[in-house]
Amino acid sequence: MSGKMLIPGLINCHNHCPMVLLRGVGSDLPLQQWLFDTVFPIEDKLTAEEIKRCEADPKASLRLNESDLPALSVRSKGARYTPMAKRQDKPDAIAWILKHHPELSDAQIRKLLGTTNNSIDAIRNRTHWNMPNIKARNPVLLGLCTEIDLKKAVEVAPKSLKNEAAPLDVEDAEE
Repeated sequence: MSGKMLIPGLINCHNHCPMVLLRGVGSDLPLQQWLFDTVFPIEDKLTAEEIKRCEADPKASLRLNESDLPALSVRSKGARYTPMAKRQDKPDAIAWILKHHPELSDAQIRKLLGTTNNSIDAIRNRTHWNMPNIKARNPVLLGLCTEIDLKKAVEVAPKSLKNEAAPLDVEDAEE
């Protein structure tokens, strides 16, 4: 074999043992939702011994460690943290909701966007200090709420008290 390069065969040296359990699971989910709803709960059930066992034997399959402790609950109630960069988008999102979904109550808007009654009232009554610059923009596209949360709020809205105010007349932003 003189004059020829010897290339070793490809060997599976790259080890992502825990990821074997997650192949094809949640591929259509946004990254944060996939991590918190799928990856982390499954990884919590793996033990270090189980991972080492599978590292030593590449043909071995991982087994989840079942716990008798109650599952961790995800905190979903209360105020949400909104990054500084997105706080300026809240009035635009409020205007969009008031224009496109006037049936939503102030409480639903408050919960959905993490805003205050004063902000909602100021935009509805056109007394907000920045009213000339507010353009109705979809809160889902702004990243202030998820489409699922918005759809749930709209589905629940007809069952609750309807807001008798007419839709807000605000110019929609070009998307």
